[in-house]
Amino acid sequence: MSLIQRIHATSQYPTHFLTAKHILIQSGSILSCVNVDNGEQQFLLELNRFESISCLSSNPTHNLLAIAIQSTNASRIEVYAITTNSANADVDIDDTDSISLQLKYTFTECCVVGYSHLCMSNDAQFMIAASNIPALEIELWSIADQRKLSTTNAPADNIRFLTFSPTCNELFITATNRTVVVWRIYFKFDRYFLTSTLHSPPSPPQQQKQTDQEQSSSIHSLTFGADGTQFMYITEHNRLFIVDESGQLQLEHTFAANDAMIAQVFYTRYYYILLRAQSQARTGLIEFFNKENMQLVYAKTFAFNFTHCVWNPNYREIVVFDDMNTMHNVTIDKVLLLNNTLQRIENDALVESRRVCQFVKSSPSTSQVVTLQ
Repeated sequence: MSLIQRIHATSQYPTHFLTAKHILIQSGSILSCVNVDNGEQQFLLELNRFESISCLSSNPTHNLLAIAIQSTNASRIEVYAITTNSANADVDIDDTDSISLQLKYTFTECCVVGYSHLCMSNDAQFMIAASNIPALEIELWSIADQRKLSTTNAPADNIRFLTFSPTCNELFITATNRTVVVWRIYFKFDRYFLTSTLHSPPSPPQQQKQTDQEQSSSIHSLTFGADGTQFMYITEHNRLFIVDESGQLQLEHTFAANDAMIAQVFYTRYYYILLRAQSQARTGLIEFFNKENMQLVYAKTFAFNFTHCVWNPNYREIVVFDDMNTMHNVTIDKVLLLNNTLQRIENDALVESRRVCQFVKSSPSTSQVVTLQ
């Protein structure tokens, strides 16, 4: 196992887990991973000096990693199998400390100008790729056949987010700062088709409409809902919206400002989890709201700010990056995951944090970062 002693900063905050233990780190054309249990960083892959990684996607369920690679006059997509380095074949990959990548597929008929986003479906059957300017297309690929199944025009040139539904492998969403597009994959007459529905956040009631851009709120956090057919997002006005596939609003709720911006929203079976960044106090706040009555049932303040958050695929932990480039692992007790309570819980021990490591170089750029699940 090759370990890097110093944790290197990246051009973008990490957004993908490879296993429940390993979060993916990109440093230019170098890929490594950090073990969130012990903070060790392990080298995985390095491209040659004439190539760069434009985007990537992981699928921990099927142990796959997809990488879009850009060179001077061409691009390609490579899919790697995530494997364990353990000599014991019976060891579960989520329990191993050392992993490696093995090339599985190469997609060659790719857009020349490359891609800004990739996402694999949960069943690893499909992959969606959003191409760069001037192509600006949404491409549907078969992973097993490395074949392009359908292509359609992208609705905007500033896509910030692309993800498949966790339960429906024919449904995915893309988003900009102010619009969400819900896409559905259809197979008809021996062909695949992509249909889309556009949704924009409603304006705050007190806001005066002055320009087209100001008629909708900015999206800060976006994810699919529990059933996989609805999506939920938070705007800069601390308003939560849950919308179905057709664009119909199912829930709207405004959370108290508390002088803290909501950096991320997650959900469990019974609760919405809000992670707030209190920039002036340089602290972070995690809150649990019961889905039935939208009442606060649990809250805890941390001595570090929440700049970027990633939900672990084990659905028990959240990796948090603070404004000092330190990575923390926040663990949620099963009491908050499995029990439905309408009463306020006063027990600081139900959510604990542990410092994992610190990036030693300059702060990652936030220009391309979307703090989403």
